[in-house]
Amino acid sequence: MKKIFILVLAFSSLFVAAHTAQAQNGGKAEPNRIEFKRGAHSATLKGRVQGDEEAEYSFGAGVGQAISVSVTSVPANAIAVEIKSPNGDALELQQNGNMWTGTLPEAGDYFMVVKLAPGFTRRVNYTLTVTIK
Repeated sequence: MKKIFILVLAFSSLFVAAHTAQAQNGGKAEPNRIEFKRGAHSATLKGRVQGDEEAEYSFGAGVGQAISVSVTSVPANAIAVEIKSPNGDALELQQNGNMWTGTLPEAGDYFMVVKLAPGFTRRVNYTLTVTIK
């Protein structure tokens, strides 16, 4: 009975070690939370992506609020933005160059992905401004 307990303990330790290694080396991380300062309607963040990397963000908003997302990057037009509603539906936003605008359909936490636009593969630094009113 003691040998079985030691064997189970050994396998449990290996599982925990493997799970910890995965979380540290390539496991899925939580998206970065966009926090708006008290009284502010916008927040500006800087980041970079390359290849098939994606930067993930989340933010809270209410139903009917207007959203505007602008991105500057070098080279210009190298960044694409996708936003999903709290229920997981992709938002249909109007795009004008490097700015996306629309009305948020529901209250809750939204999920945004920033990635390279098609045709770009090298590392691109970007500045992202999210405005919600």
